Amino acid sequence: MPNQISQGIEALEAIETAINRSRTTKKKLIELSNDFYQAIPMSSGYATLPVIDTQEMVDEKFELMTLMEQVSQGMTLSLGASDVDTQYHSLSTELNLVVPQDADYGLVHTYFENTKGRGTFNGGGWNGGSRGKAGTFNLKNIFRAKRNQEEATFNAFDHLSNRRLLWHGTNVAVVSAILKSGLRIMPHSGGRVGKGIYLADMHEKSGGYCTGSDSTVIMFLVEAPLGNMHEITRDDSSLVAPPSGFDSVRAKGTISPDETRAAYLTIDGKQVMVPQTKPITVNNGSSFHHNEYLVYHEHQHRIRYVLEFEIGSTGNSSDEDDDY
Repeated sequence: MPNQISQGIEALEAIETAINRSRTTKKKLIELSNDFYQAIPMSSGYATLPVIDTQEMVDEKFELMTLMEQVSQGMTLSLGASDVDTQYHSLSTELNLVVPQDADYGLVHTYFENTKGRGTFNGGGWNGGSRGKAGTFNLKNIFRAKRNQEEATFNAFDHLSNRRLLWHGTNVAVVSAILKSGLRIMPHSGGRVGKGIYLADMHEKSGGYCTGSDSTVIMFLVEAPLGNMHEITRDDSSLVAPPSGFDSVRAKGTISPDETRAAYLTIDGKQVMVPQTKPITVNNGSSFHHNEYLVYHEHQHRIRYVLEFEIGSTGNSSDEDDDY
């Protein structure tokens, strides 16, 4: 797999270079796209696979390479594990079920209910940003997570306040990888707010990045000590760190939970904000619909909860694409 991924990345880099050249022909992009599909075989509902001819398509394929890199690094569950205990031990993470009687259950459940959105199924998985069969997220289980050996590295950020519990959605195939290593900033990761770990204060936003097996998806709630936030309202994909004097970046959305009505959890002696309200409109002229929170150091987060969702079909089709 590593050689296959390298070939795929090399092909994407060639496509990206070609797109940025004004005289690149369609024939050349078809040729380069075929190089990528030869390295990374894919199925499609079309007679032929689509030509990769926009930067957006290149970015989508780089995200796929990031997922494949995580799997190839040996961080997924051992395929040789034949029993549940062995598989669970391989995660190096303690998972404890949160029941409705627990004090934190109500806060997490309300956070989900008031910030959730509707997902869609596009054949490859559930997501919130493309056309397909509409569905809803139904919360099945909440687990507290304690990753082994994480405390020491996370404690390096003890001096930072402004701690928030934030959402992160992903492909179910790499959940075990994330539990083993934490969220990672992969070599070819990037996006509208640069190369960092992306988090959100609305389930609706992060749910758009979930793909699952059958109708099950997994999401994380992450404690992030954000400290002094640098706020932006326009894309800046060049960011690889917060500006001098800041500890994180927030891309301010035009909708947001009401922070004045948030609740707080005490976790390891620290106060952590947990949004509790439905979103309100924020008239800030931002190019972002939802708030996006970026930390650019891999240890500046700690996974606190793992949530299991079942996707239920509504029987409807989405009429238009979302803007995220």
